Amino acid sequence: MNLKPGENPSMPCTPFRISALALVLLLLSGCGGSSGGGPGSGSGGGGGSQPTIVTVTFTGPSPTAVATQIGSAPFGAVTPASAVTITLPSGTTSFGVAYVCPAITTVSDPTQNYQYVFEATTTDGTSFKESCLSSTSASQTGALTVVADASAIPLVSQMSVQAQSGNNIATASSGGPFFSGTLSAPTGSDTVDILAYCGSANDLLAGVKVLTEQTVPGAVNGGNTVVLAAADETTLQPITFSNPMNGGGTLNSTASYFLTGGGIPIPLGQGNSSEYAVVPATVAQTSGIYVIEMVDSESASSGTSVGTKSVITTVTSNTGGPVAVAFSDAWTFSAPTPAALPTIDTSYSGFAGKSPVIQSAGINWTSSASSVDNYSVTATQNYQNGSTSITLPNLSTIQGFLAAPSTGTTVSWSAAVVEGEIGNPTQGYVANASTEGVANSGTYAVP
Repeated sequence: MNLKPGENPSMPCTPFRISALALVLLLLSGCGGSSGGGPGSGSGGGGGSQPTIVTVTFTGPSPTAVATQIGSAPFGAVTPASAVTITLPSGTTSFGVAYVCPAITTVSDPTQNYQYVFEATTTDGTSFKESCLSSTSASQTGALTVVADASAIPLVSQMSVQAQSGNNIATASSGGPFFSGTLSAPTGSDTVDILAYCGSANDLLAGVKVLTEQTVPGAVNGGNTVVLAAADETTLQPITFSNPMNGGGTLNSTASYFLTGGGIPIPLGQGNSSEYAVVPATVAQTSGIYVIEMVDSESASSGTSVGTKSVITTVTSNTGGPVAVAFSDAWTFSAPTPAALPTIDTSYSGFAGKSPVIQSAGINWTSSASSVDNYSVTATQNYQNGSTSITLPNLSTIQGFLAAPSTGTTVSWSAAVVEGEIGNPTQGYVANASTEGVANSGTYAVP
């Protein structure tokens, strides 16, 4: 995957104080990501006396600060824009781009600050996309009245409604199989999903109806009851997996989503590691994609350090067929030496001979009573060139970049090694693809 710390793979980015494991998922699948033109798509390192031009385009909000690196030279500030170019002189093939995204602020959660570094070579390509998290804007809201009946669908135990307009979304839920209530939704023309779940923990979507162009403020379906019938029922497809970390028949986390052609995510359920729901024909679109993410993790220790090690697989499908996964071998847990900007081990050999392989390392910490800072570095296998660690560079002397955590600060750290490419919600997913990854995470206090 290619998400960044703290982003759910299908829901709008919601700021919160993320745990070490959540930071892992962010590294494996955060907003945006570092996807280039693909291995071999670059023009090389400036043949002859000709320089090589590398272009990095930022999708979503433009960064507030940008710095670039040529070869092993220090990072230098450049003017923030929706795209930047890096001119590599003849004989130089490696480069880096660092950027800070606009802060994400909500009324009830701490402000989230995100700083990223992406490192690659011209063997990986000469055109890359990076992105910043899109926060929900402070849009106007209005009352949206919804009455729904899913009693025709067996075993419905929970009803949920989500109304979405652009990046803004509102949700409400109640015990099933009926829903009657009013939610505060984005004003204008919304897409409204009526979702019926079965199971004690909403582990499977049993039925869904999607209504477009619903006016807010107002009442869904012209004030008439939205009835979920047999044509709105989901079907089930099996999930099978092998080589789980704990040897058991269940996983620590399983989540599945259906992203429609318009990018609107429909949660298909969570926690069910044996099957997932497939949406009915009334909802499916040729451009819709299923995203199924499976995580197995367990506690780990190294000397006096404790944390979590995980294996993670994500599969996409545009047909909704059976999913079979063989988890990668677990990664030996190795904690970094505590430091404000640590060097983090990325020495995993389980993906030898595979491509593309990405290595990531990151930290997050509470920088003030109302602010959380997040900093991650992602490097391609070509850039690493056999290196088995990542050091987070000190960018604090460059205007607009984050200050390093101070002495005594509790830092959550994580490292991930990922093989494969499925895209991400900001830039779009690749259908019928998969990634597999391993991760370590933990915490320490800055000395």
